[in-house]
Amino acid sequence: MDTKNKQFKNDKSPEYYRHYPRLFHKYFEDIDKRIIDELSEAAYVYYKSVLLIDNIIDNKKIENIFQISTLQEKTIKILTSIFGINADFWKYWDCRKQEFAEAVDIERKLIIQKEVAWEDYTSLADKKSAMGKMAIDSLYQLSKDKNNDIYQSLLESHYYFSAGFQLYDDVKDFEDDFKIGQFNWAIYELSKQIDFNQYQNEIHVLHKYLFIKGIAENVLSKSIETFQKAIDIILPLGINSEWLNVIKEMKNTIANYLNITSGYLNNVKKERNT
Repeated sequence: MDTKNKQFKNDKSPEYYRHYPRLFHKYFEDIDKRIIDELSEAAYVYYKSVLLIDNIIDNKKIENIFQISTLQEKTIKILTSIFGINADFWKYWDCRKQEFAEAVDIERKLIIQKEVAWEDYTSLADKKSAMGKMAIDSLYQLSKDKNNDIYQSLLESHYYFSAGFQLYDDVKDFEDDFKIGQFNWAIYELSKQIDFNQYQNEIHVLHKYLFIKGIAENVLSKSIETFQKAIDIILPLGINSEWLNVIKEMKNTIANYLNITSGYLNNVKKERNT
């Protein structure tokens, strides 16, 4: 992949997004590395188009439509060169696209609901990352062995990984999500304790309450627990993969962030008592 391409410039996404299918290669080792590289390019190009789609949904940037079309066309060309036209793979492709579309509708519903079930939130996180699951689908389809137990375990671990990652993002992106009206679990939990109508123009105050009320800590702790579930699901497979390492690294990153958050909260409490 030409990572010097202008459309990829200044990308702040995690490095592993550039080679997502490679994370699962250890579970399907009969697939040639060159194919993995091609799948990684297709996955990253499509991921960039999804970011632009999010930009249209969140910020109404309709000028991105042409670039989205170009990126998705490139993705289809790469995947067609790998799978052909009539492969079963395209059934999975259509299914994941449908899931991603469903995520948009689910999010709209959650925003206006007074009570949101944890299962609905995790389902949203899973469907938002539907195209990420295509990396697992792709390797499963290309593998000669087609080990369904491994395939299902990877999908389940990806489910919890997506939920854990979303929780982490919800704390980090609290102010941005509040401004654009995007559903956010941290905002939802805070809304149970704070009357937002009093602070419509003071998001920074709400952000402080997120920590003072201990909600940020609770959400981050929940994120760590969810990542651990993702780890527990694939550990029995006995394979030391990049995927396992990424989950562990994310869990450690959030644990460190939680420590920083706890330190910040202690300082805030000291300031309030002086």
